[in-house]
Amino acid sequence: MPKIGRMPISDIGQPEVLQILSPICTVKHETARRVAQRMKAPLDVARSRGHR
Repeated sequence: MPKIGRMPISDIGQPEVLQILSPICTVKHETARRVAQRMKAPLDVARSRGHR
């Protein structure tokens, strides 16, 4: 993920996630769903540990 790969997890929010998913949502629904699912796991862990 070149757009957020080097960003601190605390700086990643909804606008960054939408920036990544928007281009593929309209063309490849299944791919967008999988990307969103893979992004959700580490973001949820970061939230549970107080990093977000």
